[in-house]
Order: sequence, then C-alpha cells, then structure tokens
Amino acid sequence: MTEDDWRLSLGEQEWMYGAKLERRVFTPPTPDWDHEHCALCNEKFMEAPYEALHEGYVYGYNRTKPMPPLYERVAQHPEAPDGFRSSVSAPTREAWICETCFVDFRERFAWTAVASQS
Repeated sequence: MTEDDWRLSLGEQEWMYGAKLERRVFTPPTPDWDHEHCALCNEKFMEAPYEALHEGYVYGYNRTKPMPPLYERVAQHPEAPDGFRSSVSAPTREAWICETCFVDFRERFAWTAVASQS
C-alpha cells in the first residue's frame, strides 16, 4: 500500500480511523439487499453459493433495529419517467472491508479486529 493507492481515491474514509471491525460472514440485511461492496476496493460480498466474498470485516453492524422497507428507501428523480426509481439507499449503515484491504490498511487506519458480537 502506498499513499497513491487507487483504493484511497474511492471516497471519504474519515470514519475508518481507529474503527473496530467485526469479522463476520455476510448475510443480507433485507430480502431486497443481497450484496455489499468493500468500502475500499469495491469487491462484492454475497451469501454462498454466489461467486463473491462470503466473509470479511464490518463496521457498524447492528441488526437489532427494524430495517426500513424498500418503499422508504427509494428516491425518485424529479425528471424520471413514471415507474422508474432513481436510487435505493441501503437498509443499514454497515461498511464492509475485504480481507485484502484489511491487511493492507489496518496500520494506516489503526483498525482493531474484534470477535463477532452475536
């Protein structure tokens, strides 16, 4: 990892400094949200048997609260034709990190790996 690593250009990483990341198997939080992406490299997480990562590190995992239904997470663009949705927000605030990015960036971001809480 270098300071000009392309993975650092994908977005804001302020939340990552000093984060405690749980090692977990990926499970979808709602039936309509079947995958996530690594917050750094964009690698896909899905449940087995799909060809994707099946476990990794997650920040902000909290499945104790009710998840908002799909209709509450859809945002219509004012100029979109009827029946088209422009975006759907995630049902959780989880941020997933793949094993490779965890190893490459744990010192830079001072991450701590913790056991799964449930």
